[in-house]
Amino acid sequence: MIYYRLSRLVVKFSLLRAVAASAKIPHEMDKDKSAKDSLLTRQELMDYLKIKQGTLRKLMLNNEFPYFKLERRVLFRKDDIDKWLETKRVRKTSKTS
Repeated sequence: MIYYRLSRLVVKFSLLRAVAASAKIPHEMDKDKSAKDSLLTRQELMDYLKIKQGTLRKLMLNNEFPYFKLERRVLFRKDDIDKWLETKRVRKTSKTS
């Protein structure tokens, strides 16, 4: 039982290190705001998109964009959010007579 819990902890720690190595963690974002691989917390994402918590919850429940869930912490890659935003762009259509 102890070995099982320890091995789960090691796997979670390894995942956390892999995510942190592939992208900047939120407290490092202040140093380099232009980093494409920066991670955003829920609050930072709500501020970035100018949406409320309920809207973010709905988007997450509908799997609108990818996110990382580490224990109780949810992180979003800014580059993924920007790509998702591009798919939501409405293009002007020309009327033909």
